[in-house]
Amino acid sequence: FGRASLELYLANGVTGIRDMGAERFVDAKAWRDSIAAGSLLGPRMRIAAPIVENPRWLAFVRRLGEAAGTPWTLYERFGPTSAQDAVRWVDSVAALGPDHIKVRNWPAPDIGRALVARARGRGIPVVAHANEPFPRTGITTFEHSVWPPLGGSQATRESLWRQLAESRTRFVPTLVTWATRLESPDALIAKLNAGRVPGIEYVPERTRARWRDQLKEFNEEPSFDWTTIHRNELRNVAEMQRAGIELLPGTDVGAPLIVPGFSLHDELTHLVARARRIANLDL
Repeated sequence: FGRASLELYLANGVTGIRDMGAERFVDAKAWRDSIAAGSLLGPRMRIAAPIVENPRWLAFVRRLGEAAGTPWTLYERFGPTSAQDAVRWVDSVAALGPDHIKVRNWPAPDIGRALVARARGRGIPVVAHANEPFPRTGITTFEHSVWPPLGGSQATRESLWRQLAESRTRFVPTLVTWATRLESPDALIAKLNAGRVPGIEYVPERTRARWRDQLKEFNEEPSFDWTTIHRNELRNVAEMQRAGIELLPGTDVGAPLIVPGFSLHDELTHLVARARRIANLDL
């Protein structure tokens, strides 16, 4: 979306956002600092350093793009291959002035632990996806993705929820993103091409083109039972709320069909509906 997203947030009443990894860190930093200085109109921003990935995942996504014929765009992602790599990387990005470090797909456990320890030593919060092998401690917020408990027992899940609640780790479900997994990529591309997406009139053509590319890449992924995964994810959110984990609204801007500001209202609707079901309220 670029700078267009800033006005969209304000138009939807959103006055503060957490960036989880812009395509260009230098742009996000310039916007954050300009907004804070009063020279640019936009919501208050907290920004991430370039995203950390599992190097094997980066290679996998590159193969997906090659199969789909889409361009490579993840130039600022970093895939550490050793604990020393992770420590050096934290030291280098600390000088850039990020508000937090974002881990999307966790590297090997020893690398992840080294990264979190170094970041905490430098006073930089770590926010992350909750996918294996993710650390159970030292993370400020988990930004969706609780894959391990999906096939585990209720006792296993409850143990994890207790750990997260006791460490005051917050969780951001981004339920609004499930719309892109419960329909086929081709159906979603057709919907996008027909303009049947809320807020589509505010979406730049370059963003629509990137969404089409991402949806084409979905077609190259292994087959998953997304309906069951979605049902289990809703169960997880209910269990986390009952366990006392604080849930935060977020939308994963950058994902297909997610529009800054507009989609946050949709996410709030999802969370309220889920809370009503949890409380067994018939409203």
